[in-house]
Amino acid sequence: FEENVPLSQWQSVETKRLKPLPEPDTEGSILKVGRFYQYRQDDRVLDVKMRYVVRTRGEVQKFIQDQLKKDKEESNTDKKNEKKLQVKEGYEPDVGHYILLSDTDRAYLSSCINPRGETTFSQDQYKHNQDIYDTEFSRIFPALLGREKWRDDRCLWTYMSMPLNGSTPEEAYKVLEAAWWDWHEWWQPNFPKL
Repeated sequence: FEENVPLSQWQSVETKRLKPLPEPDTEGSILKVGRFYQYRQDDRVLDVKMRYVVRTRGEVQKFIQDQLKKDKEESNTDKKNEKKLQVKEGYEPDVGHYILLSDTDRAYLSSCINPRGETTFSQDQYKHNQDIYDTEFSRIFPALLGREKWRDDRCLWTYMSMPLNGSTPEEAYKVLEAAWWDWHEWWQPNFPKL
């Protein structure tokens, strides 16, 4: 992944590689390389974790559950202090679908940037996107010649978060959405090759 990804109105603070995750024992998504990016805008901090996912079915909800569990373990949150998540779906034309979440401390946005078409967060959205964009006539010959897979099972799973710091989840969602649209606009044409 690129070390520096510009986001309008944000200053890049830190970037580092994410530790590789073990491959699953069963068939399913493999979260390959990843990178952590941190940005600052006045007193706001935006954290972005992104992983290159192969063999996916677009199950972002599972990725989020696993990430939240990992975050909880890292912060040593016990069962009594578990935070209830609020969940909201979002859609932006020419970008796609994403999911917004918040607890008492942070707001989150997550989705998969696909090689073609819209962003998705559910398996149904992912399959629908594949049905539309992976079956275009222009892809027949590259697929027959073995240059491309007919069904492209990759995505860039993005997990953005920011502290609420006294703002409401709705206010934080607006900030996350604006950053997400910039993020998508940069990555869609720069989608890494396999």
